Amino acid sequence: MPDSLVIDTNIILHYINQDEEYFESCEWIIFKIKDHEVKLTLDHQGLIFEEYHRQISMNSEKLPARILMKLIERFRFHIHSNSIFHFVEPIDFKKVDYLEKIGFHSDDLIFVRVAPKSDQKRIISTDFNSFLNPNYKKWILDNLDVSILNPIDFYE
Repeated sequence: MPDSLVIDTNIILHYINQDEEYFESCEWIIFKIKDHEVKLTLDHQGLIFEEYHRQISMNSEKLPARILMKLIERFRFHIHSNSIFHFVEPIDFKKVDYLEKIGFHSDDLIFVRVAPKSDQKRIISTDFNSFLNPNYKKWILDNLDVSILNPIDFYE
């Protein structure tokens, strides 16, 4: 069974926009998911899934977005029984509220709350204002035992 991890929405956007710096590593991650070699850890409430879906829909004129939309739609009706998603109950908000108090993006807290329940206990992101900020990254590792990697480091 493939291990699960958390990917920030910006990984999907780098793939869709074919951003030069991150495209190859983000494409590799997306293909690992598509090929059932890794699972996405999502919350039972569907907040992360809806964020992914919204960003993909907003870019639907681009071929990579259409490919992702087909992948998501293929699994949408069997969302809890397929092999690319790993659904978990997020950890209690009280365990991460300190991050919000010190300026961490509140929209990203759901990713932090599910990551401790992923198999790899990893978040893959390119967001230097939240996940990759050294202070937040250290707090998440020290308090939740979750590592944060940019996609290039994960790819290598």
